[in-house]
Amino acid sequence: MDEMSEEEKVDAFENRMKEITKKQPLMVSRQRVPELFPGLNPKTLANLESRGIGPPSFKRGRTRFYWVSDLIKFITISKNDKGEN
Repeated sequence: MDEMSEEEKVDAFENRMKEITKKQPLMVSRQRVPELFPGLNPKTLANLESRGIGPPSFKRGRTRFYWVSDLIKFITISKNDKGEN
């Protein structure tokens, strides 16, 4: 099986993010984040927010929401900070 080059990995990731934004809502509650971003745990988001380093969010009633575009940016920046593609 051929391994993907770093550029192909980046392109595949960007294409996946474009697919998500086309097919999914503009915003998502913290509890439903894993449906759009498997592996991104709501508790992790809550911990990051408490430390002031999570993605921007807003609260309506008792529910915390995120703009999907902000989650994509956060994931992209986090991956780049770790040197991953």
